[in-house]
Amino acid sequence: MGDRLVLFRIGQTLFSVPFEAVDEIVGSERATDREALPDNVLSGENDSDQWVYARGDWFPLNPLVPGLDLSERTQVVVLRYNGQGRAFSVDQVMGIEALPLLQPIPEPVVRCTDFPLSGFRIWKRKIVFDLDLSRLI
Repeated sequence: MGDRLVLFRIGQTLFSVPFEAVDEIVGSERATDREALPDNVLSGENDSDQWVYARGDWFPLNPLVPGLDLSERTQVVVLRYNGQGRAFSVDQVMGIEALPLLQPIPEPVVRCTDFPLSGFRIWKRKIVFDLDLSRLI
């Protein structure tokens, strides 16, 4: 039995994050424009145009992959790590799965990207990229 992870899809690429880091999964209808934030929300430190309210807090909404536009089918994954929180738009949450052990990203790939990956796993004959929350949030 492997680690319990939340799997989601952006385009045809699969990603995972630890189940414990997922605070909430909501629809894109929960996104609020920056201008509409309550006065007590300190948004000056983050320039995100969209924010999401979840479990009593406001989180900046960021696309995990640049160019992903919000649609009525977009889902939002709210993550917490080391006391920080952030929301990310994804195409589809696939579910919660127990996946096999994490494999390291090959060094030539690591040198070619600054995308926050901690490794990969194989799920149903597909590659699933684990996100490194320490670099993401």
